[in-house]
Amino acid sequence: FDQIVKDIITAGGSTYANPAANYYRISRDPNNLAETTAQLFFGVRMQCAKCHNHPFESITQDDYYSTAAWFARVKSKKDTTVAPKTPQDIGAEIVYSARDGEVTQPRSGKVMAPKFLKGATPTIPAGTDRRSVFADWVTSPENPYFAKSLVNRVWFHLMGRGIVDPVDDFRESNPPSNDELLDALTKEFVAKKYDVRHLIRMVMTSRTYQLSAQPNETNKDDNKYFSRAVTKLLTAEQLLDALCDVTQVPEKFAGLPLGTRAIQLPDGEVNHPFLKTFGQPARELACECERESDSNLAQALQLINGPTINDKLRNANNRISKLLTDKKSEREVLDALYLAALSRTPTDAEGDGDHQLPLNISAAYP
Repeated sequence: FDQIVKDIITAGGSTYANPAANYYRISRDPNNLAETTAQLFFGVRMQCAKCHNHPFESITQDDYYSTAAWFARVKSKKDTTVAPKTPQDIGAEIVYSARDGEVTQPRSGKVMAPKFLKGATPTIPAGTDRRSVFADWVTSPENPYFAKSLVNRVWFHLMGRGIVDPVDDFRESNPPSNDELLDALTKEFVAKKYDVRHLIRMVMTSRTYQLSAQPNETNKDDNKYFSRAVTKLLTAEQLLDALCDVTQVPEKFAGLPLGTRAIQLPDGEVNHPFLKTFGQPARELACECERESDSNLAQALQLINGPTINDKLRNANNRISKLLTDKKSEREVLDALYLAALSRTPTDAEGDGDHQLPLNISAAYP
């Protein structure tokens, strides 16, 4: 994962030919780039230090502007080789590193040299893109923020809550719920050269990940220390893809091939009512909070009578229709549906005890 982050931070060229360069279209000035980069890859929110030293944390105004200085020479211009889709469309741009450009601390008027956050001020050879020096430090074991922040994000997505929560708000007044756990995972992640698959495997094979979500007398009030599993909703994209898999009816997104999965959507501009109802973010902010994760009435209505699910259930080529066309018995139909949806066969109680369907599916699909 360190190489992915390096490619993003040092990205240049056409935003059409090099997708990573689009990082510099969302945040266009050094200040916003400093805030976004710190929040995404360090888990640190620097916004307060833009105007003054943070009253309760160690991040100073000098830290803010010396981080922004890494991006002072990032410029962009229109890519004339790629025609915009519409007259209103900005079109592709070319991101490049200029020869000059500095950041000034507004309170002191001092020109800020690029500096590692809470660290040293390196010597940058003439003609070297500042971002390459910064990217090397960001992804190095000497950076106390990067690996720890990524480990915390992976834990959050697997467990439903970060060891530091919110995941992008590392600060002294928001300590981890378990320092030893976070440190041990970080050490292993760095030792395995930032292998995310190894990290995911390690978490998912742990006893903690495999705990039941059913509370008992000793952990019923625990919402912080992972003594039981946290029940959480699937993300909007996961849920829609799961519905497509279970019903065997792929979704058609405008302008994209049939069968494109929701998790493959290149941006948040696909205005799909099901995805928006279940909290798909516009992907315009660095904050993890942009994705809504709480349930609401609109979601219940989508599941009960929304067009997305009903159209898939009525589709003549869906999974149930195919099973009935193949003359499967009711028990075989039920087993196939449970295996597709839940990865297990139904219990006797769910199968009504005598291998009968709880609903008369055959009547619903004559």
